[in-house]
Amino acid sequence: MVERLITPSKITAWLECSHFLSLRNRADAGTLRVEPRPLGSLADLLIEKGAQHERNCLQELEDDGRSVYQVPGRNPDETFLRWVERIGNPMQDGHDVIYQMPSSMRAFAASRTF
Repeated sequence: MVERLITPSKITAWLECSHFLSLRNRADAGTLRVEPRPLGSLADLLIEKGAQHERNCLQELEDDGRSVYQVPGRNPDETFLRWVERIGNPMQDGHDVIYQMPSSMRAFAASRTF
């Protein structure tokens, strides 16, 4: 079974094209082939600006003396739910900020400490 999650990127794409989720689900299931397209220079610039903004925000939090937990990234072969299970619930550790926290309604519903 293909794991289907609604992400901010998918919602944004759906707002542009209401057929997007149907196409994405077909592509994820392997019944529709999607040719990857390289990003243009504007998209590359926006991605870099966004990444720089995140680095600046993180640095500002650390400079303010806040306890910041940076969530380890998701492994390439790891499902989203397995990633959430591996991360656990860092909110119970008393950090001021949890940076890049994955969220899953199933994971939160299964957590008795949340």
